[in-house]
Amino acid sequence: MKLFGEKKTVELDSEQRKILKDVKREWLKLVTISGKNPTNLETDNDMDWLYNIAGFEKPKVVIADSFAEYQKIPSFTSSTKSLNLSYPINHNIHKKFRGKLIRNTTKLIEKHVDNDIILELIKLEQVFTNKIAQDVVETLNSNGQNYLNGIMTRQPNFGLSTEFWMMTSSFFEKIGYLDDSLIKEDFTRYSDMMMRGIWHASFFKDVAILCSTPKKTKKDDQGRLHSVSEAALQWRDNQNDHFIHGVMFEKHLWEKVTKRELKIKDMLQIQNIEQRHVAIQLYGCDTMIDELDAELMNKSKRGNEIYMLNDSLINGRSIKLLKYKCPSTDRIYFSFVPDDMRFADHAMAWKFHLTPEEYESLEIET
Repeated sequence: MKLFGEKKTVELDSEQRKILKDVKREWLKLVTISGKNPTNLETDNDMDWLYNIAGFEKPKVVIADSFAEYQKIPSFTSSTKSLNLSYPINHNIHKKFRGKLIRNTTKLIEKHVDNDIILELIKLEQVFTNKIAQDVVETLNSNGQNYLNGIMTRQPNFGLSTEFWMMTSSFFEKIGYLDDSLIKEDFTRYSDMMMRGIWHASFFKDVAILCSTPKKTKKDDQGRLHSVSEAALQWRDNQNDHFIHGVMFEKHLWEKVTKRELKIKDMLQIQNIEQRHVAIQLYGCDTMIDELDAELMNKSKRGNEIYMLNDSLINGRSIKLLKYKCPSTDRIYFSFVPDDMRFADHAMAWKFHLTPEEYESLEIET
């Protein structure tokens, strides 16, 4: 409900909530499954406009069809040898235009809306940041070439995968709170530019390097990149990135894990801890216990069980595995515990940072 005069909106009404839901859905589609590809003519005009604001000449525009291609700046040098790739201008564009635009739209929103609503939507932006920017950009950076990151150290990020302030500003524009015509004009022009399919962008004095949105993404019910049937992240150049519950796998290892071609002993040799953990989850610890003929060492009155796995599996260690039931969902979970554990309840106490006496005194486990 919008209150007039000096009063601010303190609670979104049902119609505004519906608009917000639609905006979230639209944004998620734009960032993850739209498969949009910025066209040369539109993008050239957009970059001319943006660079002119920052005080630079019109750049050459290079559009990458995947994030891997986007990262490989050297692969572009054959066509851009005469261009200056050592002079990043993200800061210039942010300082002279985007930073001001963010501040101005924020001031307009604060004029109309109570702080509690703003905080609610900031949390929403953080959810998108966690599910998209961290899952995709950070993961691919850590597994790919970081040449681009080396150049762009401490530079502001541009593109749909990081411009989450635009999502909330778009919502407020739709409900009429960006009522300054000049600010609204700038916001509309900038958001339209990004929504043409710029998923990530880096700007240099003579060249703008853009990455198109993914062609397709698949996620699990917790919003993590995930698929056991096809690549979870698919790009226009058929560069595919494979994930299981948010953990990236090289294609050959992903295929072996998803097709269950690895023996448990080989799976436990996977060096990456996160990959090994999700592979075990996929196989199921019951399968591991059965295949390795693990020894049940102790079962407590609370139903917790601790197993010892074959000590020849990993560097002669006697690996210990705790099996327990969640009291609220009745789901069975498994967790590796220190090798010196002998009693299941002691392992549970260790897992929840309790002493054995503290754990024993618990009447209801949470």
